Amino acid sequence: MTKHTIFVFMGLIGCSLTAGCSSSSSSGSGFTCDIKTSAYEYCEDYSNLPSADQSAVSSECTAAKGTAGTSCPTANALGSCAVSAGGISYSSTYYKSTGFTAAEAQMACTGGGGKWTAG
Repeated sequence: MTKHTIFVFMGLIGCSLTAGCSSSSSSGSGFTCDIKTSAYEYCEDYSNLPSADQSAVSSECTAAKGTAGTSCPTANALGSCAVSAGGISYSSTYYKSTGFTAAEAQMACTGGGGKWTAG
């Protein structure tokens, strides 16, 4: 699996991979999932995750070896990608890692229909 495929796939870890996500418009609290491996790091920030979905998304975060929290780290960020899927909006922040550049992160973001913000 290439790093482009990894980031497009992993950027959709939230509702799109969780069965039974609510389409409710009620907003829950902020929720983040920071995933670090030896090859890459990225963090997903759900700003309007319905309370009914937090448990399922938290389980997906844990299954992906992520750390749940309320904010994404800012140190070494390449940029972020705003995405909407399944009625949920979230932003994925990508970080400097071996062999991964801001241009590659931007290409993966925009190729998947997201809006890229540098830094």
